[in-house]
Amino acid sequence: MRCSSMNLFFPYILALSSLAVASDASTSQDQPGYATFIQSTSHGNLTFSLSAVNSTGDTYIHLSGPTTYQWISVGTGSKMAGSVMLIVYRNESANGITLSTRLASGESQPDYSSQIDCKLLSGTVDKDAQSSTMKERSSSSSSSSSDFFSTNIHCTNLQSLGQHDGTLSFTNQQQNFIYALGPSASSSNSLSSNSPSANLRQHSSTGKFWVDMVNATSVSSTSTNGSQVGVPSGAALLTAQNTGTCGGSDAMSAVHAAFMLLAFVIVFPLGAVLLRWTKNGVRAHWIVQSAGLVLTIVGGGLGIALSEQNDDQSSYSSAHQILGLIVFGLVFVQWALGMWHHLHYKRYQRPTVFAKIHRVVGPVILIIGFVNGFLGNNLSGNDDHNKWLGAVVGVVALLIIGLLGWKELKRRKMEKRGEAFNMRPTIRRSDEADDFEDAKE
Repeated sequence: MRCSSMNLFFPYILALSSLAVASDASTSQDQPGYATFIQSTSHGNLTFSLSAVNSTGDTYIHLSGPTTYQWISVGTGSKMAGSVMLIVYRNESANGITLSTRLASGESQPDYSSQIDCKLLSGTVDKDAQSSTMKERSSSSSSSSSDFFSTNIHCTNLQSLGQHDGTLSFTNQQQNFIYALGPSASSSNSLSSNSPSANLRQHSSTGKFWVDMVNATSVSSTSTNGSQVGVPSGAALLTAQNTGTCGGSDAMSAVHAAFMLLAFVIVFPLGAVLLRWTKNGVRAHWIVQSAGLVLTIVGGGLGIALSEQNDDQSSYSSAHQILGLIVFGLVFVQWALGMWHHLHYKRYQRPTVFAKIHRVVGPVILIIGFVNGFLGNNLSGNDDHNKWLGAVVGVVALLIIGLLGWKELKRRKMEKRGEAFNMRPTIRRSDEADDFEDAKE
């Protein structure tokens, strides 16, 4: 997918104003040009700020982000193939930073390239890596507890590298970029290396954005008021400027998660309980589970759309995607099994093998769905949400087991009471009809 967040009219507005913008950038610029992109995460903000010099080809970059990820990176272009990438991770002693410059050829680990002439001007890893003003715009819930990578970088030849739209152009008013956040870092799962070619584990989150390079570029290294072009700092890092996001994948990911959470944690379990606890249990069960099917279709469709938007996920090779497709298909099979048994029982008044399969597949689907929720959080880089998901799933599981177990105990007690009076056991439904049929329908 090509990175583009502008509406249809904006490119024409840019085209009409490009001469004026270029003129202002080249002859009457009072301050060095820059562009800043900020991506919020649950651990703090990823910040990328850039300032370029047209006459020399120099590019000055600030890149910072939370160390709760093993590594952070930004690359040119809308996809990995042809991208020039800057990757930051802890050094061997874990108290400093290693800058790795890499060229990507496809959806695989990019290779270190000494051709990329970039120097680390400064780099720190600690809670003070961001100034107090920068902490103000970090995620308030995590800025006090998360360390940050913070780097200032000078590159001289980014324009001469890269392929396709991964080639950096100072005259591009919608230059594509990508970012990636590494997997979660922990004491047992961390990355500390002085080697710029260190092996990287697959990222947990990715995204795309664009930069207006015209407004981020100065004609010469010294502006008209004497200011020297360098790494953006201070107020330049506080808010997004001359940049935009692409595709709305974060919002789509949140909606996808919401639909699936609603289906598997609330609707499907509710349908199982209503079957045993309401007078017209079969009807209630069918209505609620059909609603769950609709939620799954919408949520699954959003998940597929997300995978197609992200080039690195379009192969559907992650555990979350594989299990997601499996459970997506099983939901349809489960609904069809229940409907087929219901129609067969109404017509012939005898059990079917579909009922037995249906009773087994239902819990299996819920378990896979619960597990896949945790995998989804890991894939999206929101693994810290797993503790809350675990709490919700635990409560729901206890409620289901408790309510269904209580109902089963009541049923058995009624059976024993009937046997004690030498009567036919009072059972509302036969074993096979118990889960599917209302005798009065």
